[in-house]
Amino acid sequence: MDKNFFKYNGSVARSTFSNSREVVGRHKVPPGHYIIVPSTFRPNDEGDFLLRIFSEQKAPAVYVVSTL
Repeated sequence: MDKNFFKYNGSVARSTFSNSREVVGRHKVPPGHYIIVPSTFRPNDEGDFLLRIFSEQKAPAVYVVSTL
């Protein structure tokens, strides 16, 4: 996945950037393949993330490592 992916594929759900320890969101999206991109409040800061995904139906997930 490179920068062009983000250039040509729009967001389906977003959260408001908040300088807080925890951000919670509930999003209803149509069936498909999605990429979740965690980020920090300040650009170029690194951080650890805990991501929990809940689904009403079976939804397999794949861990992808990518650096842009």
